[in-house]
Amino acid sequence: MPPQWAPAQPQPGDFASPSEARPAETSEREQVARFAALIHALTPRLWVTPTLIAINLAIFVAMLIAGRTLNPPVDLVLAWGADYGPRTLDGQWWRLVSSIFLHFTLVHVGLNMWVLWDLGQLVERLVGNVGFLVLYLVSGLGGCIASLAWNPTAISAGASGAVFGVAGALLGFLALRRDSVPAAMLSHLRSSMVTFVGFNVIFGFLARGMNIDNAAHLGGLATGIGCGLMLSQKLSSEAAAWRPLRNAVTGVVGLVAVIAGFWLLPPAPPDVLGELMRFDEVARQVNSIYSDAAQKYDDRKITPAEMVHTLEHDVLPPWEASLQRLERLEHAKGATQDMVSKTVASVRLRREGWQALIVALRDNNREAMERFKDRWEAANKLLEENSAGR
Repeated sequence: MPPQWAPAQPQPGDFASPSEARPAETSEREQVARFAALIHALTPRLWVTPTLIAINLAIFVAMLIAGRTLNPPVDLVLAWGADYGPRTLDGQWWRLVSSIFLHFTLVHVGLNMWVLWDLGQLVERLVGNVGFLVLYLVSGLGGCIASLAWNPTAISAGASGAVFGVAGALLGFLALRRDSVPAAMLSHLRSSMVTFVGFNVIFGFLARGMNIDNAAHLGGLATGIGCGLMLSQKLSSEAAAWRPLRNAVTGVVGLVAVIAGFWLLPPAPPDVLGELMRFDEVARQVNSIYSDAAQKYDDRKITPAEMVHTLEHDVLPPWEASLQRLERLEHAKGATQDMVSKTVASVRLRREGWQALIVALRDNNREAMERFKDRWEAANKLLEENSAGR
């Protein structure tokens, strides 16, 4: 777990009297008190950390209202700006930013905001308000770039990369300015940070079924360490005067690194999920047309010839066009490959079934009617398997 740290002005009652504490303990507590007072004086107001938390929570609540559910569905998170290679790499670069403020579940946003509040207070005091905002955004972008490089077909969202960046910035700061932090506190922070990072990274690799984006975590961590090294400075009022220059340098270097990383990424992969969602809409329309015509045929409101006309002109053409688009995605790599294969197979089966139905209606062919029923049943079975896997 991250260290519980909320620096504030020391109060007289917070410390034991000389008669109640040993000299070494008194000295350590005095050092921590002086350190807390110093960083409070250098950064009197904490406004970036609570503002970022408020923005993340407000967006999540808005998504809950829009989705009318406690866990926003993936398609809603995607529509609101999740990071998704086929779209991010195809001109929608703004998803790199928007995805940092989106979350999939209440637990997802709750854990991220808890860690951000816990770590953010200390790091914002150490590097200043603007410096903290710079490292948070740059780390979040760095995490997105790493996620795209590792798995461009995954839908990614969350503040995890930025939060890991905050942890990395603290590690970077402590690496250069360990003499500025009381020894007892330095040891505690180091062990807490190593435990926090190590546990989350190992857990992310072991819990693959939970869709944890370890690439974003590691990318944000590495970016945060770099930002922490650039933003680190002596804890004094003289050094604090150089904060604007350090912030500007960190922001420019970070932005250049993000742009370079984005430019080096491979071309956008096929938009498999987008095509699947497009097919779902076509399938709803086509199945509605077919069901309506089949009901009229059963009620003898239309003739076999009229039913055949509907199948040939209103059902099969859009179905065939969707099949051709889906067939182009059959060899696309990624977690959706099995889903695409089953979808294509089910679409082919249903097409064959409707073609058999046309023959059955035209020629009063019982064999063709049995073939239609077999294909229809097999297609429905595949569609059920696909729906269960989504």
